[in-house]
Amino acid sequence: MEGTNLQPKEIAIKQIADERGVLSFLDLPFEVKRFYMISSNTKALPRGNHAHKKLFQFLFCAQGSMSIKLSDPHRK
Repeated sequence: MEGTNLQPKEIAIKQIADERGVLSFLDLPFEVKRFYMISSNTKALPRGNHAHKKLFQFLFCAQGSMSIKLSDPHRK
């Protein structure tokens, strides 16, 4: 991770459409080691609220919406 830009950034989802439908895909700039999917969550019971010191994450909202709070020792 050294020398890597650790700022959040958007990654475009690419699409190929034809008569069979739409194929959506993306290229992540890091190796995927684990995949989590959260469903049936409510605003009354938030997820997260913990820290990761060295981690790359990709967040994707398949349905509905989500709110994300990011922070480091110097800013939120």
